[in-house]
Amino acid sequence: MLFFVYDKPLLLKQCTTCSVQKYLRRKHYPVDSGFNAVFAELLHRLAADCTFPHEVGVFLGYPLSDVEAFERTAGSGYRYSGFWKVYGNVGRAQKRMQLYKNVQRGMQQTGQNGYARTGCSEKIRGCTGKINGKTGATKMIKAIVYASTTGNTERMAWAVKQGAERSGADVLCITAEKASGPEILAADMIYLGSPAMGAEALEDSMESFFSSLEKKLKGKSVALFGSYDWGDGQWMRDWAGRVSAAGGNVINGQGLTAHLAPDADHIKQCEQLGERAV
Repeated sequence: MLFFVYDKPLLLKQCTTCSVQKYLRRKHYPVDSGFNAVFAELLHRLAADCTFPHEVGVFLGYPLSDVEAFERTAGSGYRYSGFWKVYGNVGRAQKRMQLYKNVQRGMQQTGQNGYARTGCSEKIRGCTGKINGKTGATKMIKAIVYASTTGNTERMAWAVKQGAERSGADVLCITAEKASGPEILAADMIYLGSPAMGAEALEDSMESFFSSLEKKLKGKSVALFGSYDWGDGQWMRDWAGRVSAAGGNVINGQGLTAHLAPDADHIKQCEQLGERAV
């Protein structure tokens, strides 16, 4: 019998990074359908395959570079072997494996003593993120969700993405139609973009997506951006007010707006927005 004990927020962070999502797409996982669908596909493959699918490593927190190298070499040519076969930085891998051993011992003790499994989750949360002997060495995750009708807000979103990637963060950039609330809420920073529609309202798909997570934004760092045709940007001020009322922190004040197509200055501001730390 196989038990998979995990901390969902931590697993979400691991599986919603840009690089891991690209990898899982290549493996034909339903990434655009959200985390639950991806996880269900993994469980299906585990049940159907007499050997573990290689991609299980990314769900267990193994470095993606090692998982991909293992596949390329059919498991040969590795530099070190422990919980997984290491092809890159051995010292870093050994430190991470020591954390795994600590969690493994804690879980064994928890099982022997009959404690609740949530105790294991707390042990995992306490160890994860301590890489190279210091807390906070894991990459920041930035999620960008946007809607666009003419392409103007999309241009702004991609400029934000470029800035976010330059900051060294793992970046997820996705349309509001395809975004999953839990995945986005797992990010360290959330960027939302929408054009002004009708009587200065959010675009329909963004309104639907934003409404689904609006009450869960307490304590979240949120940046807003978008383009408009007529009016004076009231839709953005209203949007910022909704985030603040929900307890979120709008890191760029009343939001970043562009009248019609964003010019070079707007693009630069979007890139700088993406580069920001909280």
